[in-house]
Amino acid sequence: MLILIRHAHVLFNWEKKYTAEGFAQAQAEYDEAPIEQINDSQLRSIRDELPEYFELYTSTLKRSIDTAVLLFPDKTPMRLPELSEIPIYPYRDSDKPLSLWRWLFWGRMQWFCNNPRQERTKRMVEHEVEALISLIENKNTVIVGHGFQMRTMLSILARRYPVQKPIHIKNLDIVKCFVYEKQ
Repeated sequence: MLILIRHAHVLFNWEKKYTAEGFAQAQAEYDEAPIEQINDSQLRSIRDELPEYFELYTSTLKRSIDTAVLLFPDKTPMRLPELSEIPIYPYRDSDKPLSLWRWLFWGRMQWFCNNPRQERTKRMVEHEVEALISLIENKNTVIVGHGFQMRTMLSILARRYPVQKPIHIKNLDIVKCFVYEKQ
């Protein structure tokens, strides 16, 4: 069984507008920002959903590592860069401040089109997820990860396995998948 858990809420305030350089800087600051504490009832609720034994993985980003430490203080997660959030780079050079939604929307559109401005392209991520699936197949695995990365992983898993894809994955949401080798 594969269990995906989205990281805890990040304590970061986005501005309404950014230049290209400012947007890139804000992304870097978000990656280093602290997370909100997880209360006892949330901890119990999440832990009750898990199998007794499992392998734990996180991305290499602070927010997923910190979430895993809070959720599973007795476990040492394996950190994989392939599980990191799919970054959004400025879709164009601009000294003019543009709205945050514009940077996010057009950056993701470039990603979907495999535009080289987005350094980790859709094609690259699909190959990473396929390799990861072969690593976790037939194992109880918990991945503490990121929203867009999780949605992308679920879409790829759905090509081979029966997967329910939630419409929205909120912080600390759990998504369960049965990933097993077909005989």
